[in-house]
Amino acid sequence: LDLPINEKLVEICKNLPICTEWPQVVIENCKHEAIFYVLKVNAVDTSKALSAVDPSILVKTQFPMMPNVLTAKILHIFEIDFNLDEKERLVVLSQPFQKDNFVSTQINAVVPFQYLTRFQQQQLVLKNPPLQFETCGHIAHYNLFTPEQFALRNYIGMTTLDQNIKTVILKTQPISNQFRTFEFVLIAGVEKYETTVQQNGFKLKLNLQTCYFNSRLQNEHEQVVEMIKNDPERGFVFDATAGVGPFGIPLALSKINVLMNDLNVESYNYQLENIKLNNCQKYAKCLNQDSFQLIKEVVQNPNQFFDMKCTHIILNLPELSVDFLSSLQNIKCDQRFFIETFTRQKLHFVEDLLVRATAAKKGWDFVFDELKMENQIVEGFGCDVFDIKDLDKDEIRKFQRFYKEFEVQIVRDVGTTKWMVR
Repeated sequence: LDLPINEKLVEICKNLPICTEWPQVVIENCKHEAIFYVLKVNAVDTSKALSAVDPSILVKTQFPMMPNVLTAKILHIFEIDFNLDEKERLVVLSQPFQKDNFVSTQINAVVPFQYLTRFQQQQLVLKNPPLQFETCGHIAHYNLFTPEQFALRNYIGMTTLDQNIKTVILKTQPISNQFRTFEFVLIAGVEKYETTVQQNGFKLKLNLQTCYFNSRLQNEHEQVVEMIKNDPERGFVFDATAGVGPFGIPLALSKINVLMNDLNVESYNYQLENIKLNNCQKYAKCLNQDSFQLIKEVVQNPNQFFDMKCTHIILNLPELSVDFLSSLQNIKCDQRFFIETFTRQKLHFVEDLLVRATAAKKGWDFVFDELKMENQIVEGFGCDVFDIKDLDKDEIRKFQRFYKEFEVQIVRDVGTTKWMVR
């Protein structure tokens, strides 16, 4: 159904309070009158009728067992006045149809609110419904970008509640604090922000008010874990900004020793809880320290943590990940680093990361302007200020000589001119 705006419902829903169930006034005003076409067939001929019809004109109902068919028992739901016995079925179509012995009949139906999809429910009040939201356990998280969407935020929240989503929140401020948590308000459901996320055979418990978590990074977590698992020379892994453990827990479950650290004491406490929750205490250790200091200890004295060397270091705090390398000036490192950061240089992000990582590691005076993408390196390259786009191959090789291997790939689009890369 392509539904028109219901102006009466718009006015009702602008004043909709935060709810856990739909108010009766909304249900009464959300019924949608529509014209359909039906093929009346005997039950035994239902499959034959469905095969005869072009699938593009079949109307999908909300009945999983018979998604394009109505029976006598459920006609009353749609206020359909049609003579149908228990052995007959109605195949529902969006257009008239005639083929062989199948001839459609036009009917008028009233589609109750609960039989509309989430998007259709939003179509009743919004010209531009939000196209997506993130989930974190039982919590759905929206970013709303238009005044129209914001005015109807509680209605949008209510359309999102289902058997899995019990809480819907709206982000009100960009991430700006030290621990990357964000400010939000409740727009529907229960006020419960502690949740459990299930990913690829493990569970993570967290509180979205106090801990950072991004479900869109699930593939990134999987890729890094797989690369480490497939390294035959691995020792233990240091996850410097581990959060609640999306890298560390699956590594420990793979019987890989991992040292998780996070400066946020709330994340640290959930690390401890998630280790027990996933029964991987044998392979995981947790700390609540400043990684600027801790990373040096891990590289220079790894045996104080595990009786083996540290071979992999994960730095996945985008705003600071490159800066952590400044703690390793004048220290030889043979670990493999996984560094996640932001760039505005989509066509030149390899050069961007090479310059920034090398400058941080070598301790060169370095100024990085995301918008102008100018880099200042006073020592080591015989140039003061240059634009990354102007680097030639010989200059790039000057940076690459500091690394046995340097691989960069885009993790995800953050905005129209901003990308997360590893």
